[in-house]
Amino acid sequence: MSLRNRSQRHGLRAQRIEKSVAEAIECSLLPSLNDPALDDLHVVSVEAAANLSSVRVTVAPGSAQSLKSAAEVEAAFGRAESRLRAELSQMLRLKRMP
Repeated sequence: MSLRNRSQRHGLRAQRIEKSVAEAIECSLLPSLNDPALDDLHVVSVEAAANLSSVRVTVAPGSAQSLKSAAEVEAAFGRAESRLRAELSQMLRLKRMP
């Protein structure tokens, strides 16, 4: 297999993972957290690292009335990180969760 074919396959896999992560967080996980700091947040983008070792999720408030401070939102995600990772790994069924 050529290097070009490998990078194309990696790219498709990364895109599938990014799409799955975005859908899972937006539709299932954020609503289930019941944290006021995370209410009305929507996934703007998901970027997987080149080696798929990590995923960066960008969220934004859905309306101007629901604006929270960045520190408050980061703290809420810090509290929910292990739960998000565990639930994502069950939903996506990956060998290794980014």
